[in-house]
Amino acid sequence: MSFVQNQFIKSNVNMKDQFSQINREFNIQNNKEQTTNQTRAQIQQKFSFLKYIFYKIYFPQNLNSIFSKRELLDKQNSQIKEAKESMKLIEDQSNQISQNLGEFSLDLQQQL
Repeated sequence: MSFVQNQFIKSNVNMKDQFSQINREFNIQNNKEQTTNQTRAQIQQKFSFLKYIFYKIYFPQNLNSIFSKRELLDKQNSQIKEAKESMKLIEDQSNQISQNLGEFSLDLQQQL
C-alpha cells in the first residue's frame, strides 16, 4: 500500500470513530431529553392533580350553594331561638294559668 492509501484508511477509520462518538453523544443527549420530558410530564401531572384538589377544597365551583347553606343554617338557628323563646313564653303562661286556677279554686272553697 502506498502512503496515501494508508493515510486515507487511517483518516477513514478516524472519521468513523469520530462519527460513532458523535452518534453516542447524540443518543445520550436524546435520552436525557426524553428523560427530562418524561419527568416534566410527570411533574405537570402531579401539579395538575394538586391544583385540582386545592381548587376543589378552597374554591369550590358551587360557592353560592355554600353561602346559601350558611344562610339556611343561620335562618334555622334563628327559628330555633324563636321556638325556644315561644316555648318559654308558653311555659310562663301555663304556670300563670295554673297559679290563677289555684287561686280561683281557693277563692271558691272559701266562698262555699
